[in-house]
Amino acid sequence: MKQVPQQQQQEEEWSGGSRRGFSFSDALQTYNYAVELALKYDNFRHFYTGPPFEMRTPGGFQQKINKGSRRGDIGSEYRSFYEGATSLIIQPSRAPPKGSIVIRCYNHQTLNDRLDYILQNMDLESKQTLLGGLEDTLPLAKSHPELTKDFELMIGPDGQSYHVDLDRAKGGNPRRREEQFFEGCLDGAIDIVKMSISMETGEVQDDVGNVQRISATLTTTNETETQNEYELLEICNRPTNIGKFEHFQTSQNTLQECPPIAKDKPIIILDGRGYGRTGNKLTEFLHAIQETRDRGLQLGVMKHSWVMGTILPMWMAISNVKYTRGWKRHFERSFCIKIFDHKSQLRGYREVIPMESKELLFYRSEVPFGEYMASQQRTIRTLFRNYNTGVGRDVWNQRVRDMCSGIRSLFGEAVGDATYSVIHSRSLEGEPGFRLLNNV
Repeated sequence: MKQVPQQQQQEEEWSGGSRRGFSFSDALQTYNYAVELALKYDNFRHFYTGPPFEMRTPGGFQQKINKGSRRGDIGSEYRSFYEGATSLIIQPSRAPPKGSIVIRCYNHQTLNDRLDYILQNMDLESKQTLLGGLEDTLPLAKSHPELTKDFELMIGPDGQSYHVDLDRAKGGNPRRREEQFFEGCLDGAIDIVKMSISMETGEVQDDVGNVQRISATLTTTNETETQNEYELLEICNRPTNIGKFEHFQTSQNTLQECPPIAKDKPIIILDGRGYGRTGNKLTEFLHAIQETRDRGLQLGVMKHSWVMGTILPMWMAISNVKYTRGWKRHFERSFCIKIFDHKSQLRGYREVIPMESKELLFYRSEVPFGEYMASQQRTIRTLFRNYNTGVGRDVWNQRVRDMCSGIRSLFGEAVGDATYSVIHSRSLEGEPGFRLLNNV
């Protein structure tokens, strides 16, 4: 329970409790642990302002604890901790900055959403402060693995991070399940903040420190496209014969600005599992975009559908700010679609049309062939203008791979000039392929 002295409400909070299994010596040990780490590491912050003390349970406390029975009532939430307590342990603490969030590692999507919430209104300097704090926490957690137990970090709107609920570190190293929750958690948070910074600065830094400009993949304005009309796109350091930006005069109607998604118009929804393997699913995605254009419909994609599982491992990696808002807007505007996080968001749409992916595979457009080719080429070019370089994550918070890693491993620095052929044969998948390569 928290008891806040009226005259100190803005500066200090008293967090208290005498929950079962937690003694005054535990509280004192936790306080000393926090002070010791803060003295040892400049980047370790906590809210404690003094050692804990013990006081008798105030009058009326047990009545409040025993009053609530419904989920969410104060009694319901705290009864198991404080029922029958005759005294409380009070830990004097500073109040956290207004608008702070707590991130934990038990659910990566929740972590992503909370980071998105605070990054929306955070300035560049604060984001860089947050990035430094998260990066500093990795070696700290490695030196003190007990911190990864039920890992919690509070982040303020100024980007400062604070370790909270440090009594969780009592009792030594984490169990294997707790380690699994933590693995990749901070890496994912760091990627989210990095890409939020990249969205603002137009630069992205890979794992080995190389800086790349990303403005080409994040800009769709006619003015920028005109300015860069003659700048050719490079893929894996290999020049192509197309521009970095789609030229708006390429074909009729297919390159106009996306119309807003309207609830009073029918919308096709892609969800569930795709039909076939990667090649089929890519065709199904291309056909879905084409069919909605042909029929004047709208296209919606569920966040965890086969579409995201097909596209994101190779293209359009999440550069987070709602898993991220900037990425989400970019994806939607690139393909004139709407991404839905939950099916409940479909309520209110006049007509929702679930579309089987197998049906899309065999879709045949009736528009003139030249127009069809221009439309399909635009979608394909959009994908390759946003190919993955090993930076970012997918909707399941898995780090994406570098699409150029294979060709780079073969040709090294000569990747830009190498001439090669590709053999695609399912008979060479797995062990047969390894056997053949071993003889090359």
